[in-house]
Amino acid sequence: MLQLLNAKDGPRAAVGPFSDADLHLAESLASQAAIALTNRLLINRLEGLFESFIGLINAAIDDKSP
Repeated sequence: MLQLLNAKDGPRAAVGPFSDADLHLAESLASQAAIALTNRLLINRLEGLFESFIGLINAAIDDKSP
């Protein structure tokens, strides 16, 4: 989660809009977070596929030579 609060120039400055650089940085961080999440999901699915493949091989070996 990325939460942006009150853009200020200093500790006593008034609240104002975020600069273009701040917005670009926030978009970049959000993009990196989305990529990391997608990669983790793909890795989890790949691990599940690998486990299923190993289970299939084990079943085939057991069926052939109990």
